[in-house]
Amino acid sequence: MMEIKQLELISFGKWNRKTISLSEGLSYFFGPNEAGKSSIRMFIVYMFFGLKPEERERYTSQFDGQLGGRMVIEIDEQLYTLERFSHKHKGHLTIKLEGKELDRLEVNQVLKGLNRSLFESIFSFEDRDLQQIRQYNREDVGAVLFNIGLTGSDQITQLENQLVKESEELFKKQGRKPPLNEKLLDLKKIQQDISVAEQKEASHQKLNSELDNLSQSIDQFKIDENFLVQEISEMEKLTQVKSTIVKYQILTNEIEELHEVKDLPEEAEERINHVMNEDQLKENQLRQLSNNINKIEQEISDLKEQSKYSLWPLSLTETQHSIQKVIELNKEVDRLQKQLDVSNHDFNNVQNELGIQEDPQSYKDITINHYTNEKWKRLSSQWDQLKSHIQSLRIKQEHQTEELYKQEEQERMIEQKMMSKTEREALQEQYDDLKLEEQKQKLEQQYQDQMATQRSTIKKVNHFVAITKWILPLMIIVLTFMLMVREGFELLTIYGGLTVGSLIAVIAFYGLNKTHKHTKRTIKKLKSNRSQQTSYEDQIKEIRQRLNQEEELENQLQQIQTYIKGIVSNLDEIEKELELSCNQKEEVEEEIEEQVSQYPFLKKFDLYHWPSVYEHLSKGKQLATSINDTQLQIQEVTKEMEVVVAVLLKIVHIYEPEKRLEEPTLVANLAAQYVDKEKALEQKVTQKQEWLDERLIEKKQLSELIDQLQTDLNSLLNQYGSDTVEDFQMKVKQSKLLKEKLQQRSELYEIVYELFNDETNRIVQDKVDWLKLEQELEEKKNSLTKLQKQVEEYRTTQANKQAEINQLEKSGVLSELIHKRSLIEAEITKMAKEWAIKKTAYGFLKDTKNRYQNVYLPDIMEKTSGYFEKITEGRYIDVQFNEDETILVKTVNEQWFNVQQLSEGTADQLYIALRFALNDSLRAYVDFPFILDDAFVHSDIKRKKQVLNIVSEIAKQQQVLYLTCEESERDLLNIEPTSLYVS
Repeated sequence: MMEIKQLELISFGKWNRKTISLSEGLSYFFGPNEAGKSSIRMFIVYMFFGLKPEERERYTSQFDGQLGGRMVIEIDEQLYTLERFSHKHKGHLTIKLEGKELDRLEVNQVLKGLNRSLFESIFSFEDRDLQQIRQYNREDVGAVLFNIGLTGSDQITQLENQLVKESEELFKKQGRKPPLNEKLLDLKKIQQDISVAEQKEASHQKLNSELDNLSQSIDQFKIDENFLVQEISEMEKLTQVKSTIVKYQILTNEIEELHEVKDLPEEAEERINHVMNEDQLKENQLRQLSNNINKIEQEISDLKEQSKYSLWPLSLTETQHSIQKVIELNKEVDRLQKQLDVSNHDFNNVQNELGIQEDPQSYKDITINHYTNEKWKRLSSQWDQLKSHIQSLRIKQEHQTEELYKQEEQERMIEQKMMSKTEREALQEQYDDLKLEEQKQKLEQQYQDQMATQRSTIKKVNHFVAITKWILPLMIIVLTFMLMVREGFELLTIYGGLTVGSLIAVIAFYGLNKTHKHTKRTIKKLKSNRSQQTSYEDQIKEIRQRLNQEEELENQLQQIQTYIKGIVSNLDEIEKELELSCNQKEEVEEEIEEQVSQYPFLKKFDLYHWPSVYEHLSKGKQLATSINDTQLQIQEVTKEMEVVVAVLLKIVHIYEPEKRLEEPTLVANLAAQYVDKEKALEQKVTQKQEWLDERLIEKKQLSELIDQLQTDLNSLLNQYGSDTVEDFQMKVKQSKLLKEKLQQRSELYEIVYELFNDETNRIVQDKVDWLKLEQELEEKKNSLTKLQKQVEEYRTTQANKQAEINQLEKSGVLSELIHKRSLIEAEITKMAKEWAIKKTAYGFLKDTKNRYQNVYLPDIMEKTSGYFEKITEGRYIDVQFNEDETILVKTVNEQWFNVQQLSEGTADQLYIALRFALNDSLRAYVDFPFILDDAFVHSDIKRKKQVLNIVSEIAKQQQVLYLTCEESERDLLNIEPTSLYVS
């Protein structure tokens, strides 16, 4: 599977030094028009296949005038770097694998034989492809899509049309205008003219016959001449190498006499000499090695005599351990002594801080613990808290007492401002009476407003009735008369009708007049009901204001009384809490006295210092304990060190019996020196012994190797048939002589081979009679001279006959007609060949299409049906091809349609489905990335969603590069695009 991992556009169109990384599966790029999307697609085409000259000019960089870049692809988990620059390697593609450049054959293997046409037909798809399809007539779209299903493009349609057009332009069976038809007519006419001319010149044929016979005779003479020349040439070549062949045959006899040494290998002498030299070298090494062994044995003996290790009471390892132990114990004593000094210093500081000068044992006897510390902290804390709390309570008590006095004074002032209860009740009663009168006045006002509204309405009704009581009767009479006249009644009937109408009008007038009088009386009655009203609003407002003031004073009084109660309650609680705190303080003071009696030294310290006193006491106890423990450890370590030093001193006395040492470190250092001395001697002995063992092993191996070399030498002499070395050297000399003779014979053979080639073996082996050969050569040369004279005589006769024929042709039109016929025949042959080539190509094209149609196209149509059904959401369920080389589609209702019956948009979707199916079919053989450049801009949103779902599915099995100018497609693909823009 091929994947493009990275594009490096060094100089390409608008892009300059731009690196774009591509992901596995779907790589989605968005950019507006002129953003450089198509340039990315063309860059990939350029890297794989190059560009045409006009395309290279178009995409040459605007920045540096160059064209090129790099591309990294992955095939079978191997990274290949593709590089193509117009100014390097003549613009050819170079591919590198792990830094090594591939040759042209390997480059073709990487591209898997794919060319640009097939790549753009199968693996590259853009909006321009759809626009090209739309340029065809509706009746041709089916055939075009059929051919796209065959090859992935419409080029096969164009090729078929071009072949048919060009062949018909050359020749038609029933046509006259094509040039081949015209030339055939011209040939027929000229042939008729030539027949007439030949009848007039019958002798022309006889002369031609004689001329042909002469030509045949001359040709036969020529063959005989060539045969003689060849025989003479062979004999002359043989004569040239006569001395060479004789020398070759003599050398062959001498070589046969040396046949005994012909099988002696070339490397025999070298092998024998190599074994003899190796044997001599090993003998010298063995003598030198024996001398070294004797020397090493003497050195080992001398070293053992210098050592006194056998008298030691300990081994070297135990002695080293003892020395190390003395050093460590001495360090431990120093460390403990330093620790003891530090503890004493800290202990003195603690005594100075406490002011208690006692020995460490006295400090150890003081009984304190964590409970003591907590108790001292508690007493200090409680004492401070109670003291502060009592002081705070007394301050609160004073503040509450002052506040109580202020509130009681304010209470007396408010009571003086307030009315008496009797005055307040009288004022409230007056307020209620005025309020009642005000309500009555409001009700009466509402009634007056309603009466005014009713009076206005009655006035309008009265006016309407006053007018209607006159108009309505007249209208009744007029309408009755008009109705009866229109219906065509008799005069008597009309009079009767008018009478009835008049009666109705009188009754209506009477009723309306009565109503008019009633409304007048009602209006007068309403006018008489108006009365005078008095306003109580100011009095009510004044009384209400006085009552509100009284209520506010009463509320203030209640709040102050409530606050006073709270203050009294707070004072009671403060008194109780103060009494409780004083009792607790007395209890704490009793506990403090108890602690002072138990620890008299506490009298020197204030209560708040007691926790720090405890810390110093604890530290003093710890330091006292540490001092005692350290002193005991120093004693134990000193005793242990004395025991070890005594043993080491024995070892020192072995070398220096009179030596007297008391310092442990000096004893350990001196013992260490003797340990190093004995170890050095032991190491030297061990090293010498290892050398001795190695030399003995090496001596044994050399002896075995010398024996083996003698055996090999005898075996080689037997192999080459010699008993001694001198016998073998004689055979070597004979073998060299044989090689020289073979070389000479080979050089002679090459000389003969230059003349006779494959016949050389026969020539050098034949026994030639050289005298007889020279006689035959002379006879052959005489025969050749005679034959050449005879050929000259026949050629003279042939020339005379040809002159007579030429004279006949010049005297008439035959020569001109024959010349014209030759020209026309040549033109007809040329046109016929061209016509036959085009017809043959068309036939091959049809055969290939038929074979592809029966073998491969059904599978492609099946995949196309699946994709087309998905894109159209099940509206079209099948796609098939017919014998007319067009495509039919089947709807879900089992109806079949030609492609030209589909809408332009549906035909586009069918084309897209075909391209998807072709990609699937060819992907199994050539797995290239699938590149889509604004391929679906003419699809509606519903079908575009289906198409993009298919693209996402393809991306799971094949790398897809999707370039688009529509930003909304990110929601359909549900991924974020890479934005492209070139300024």
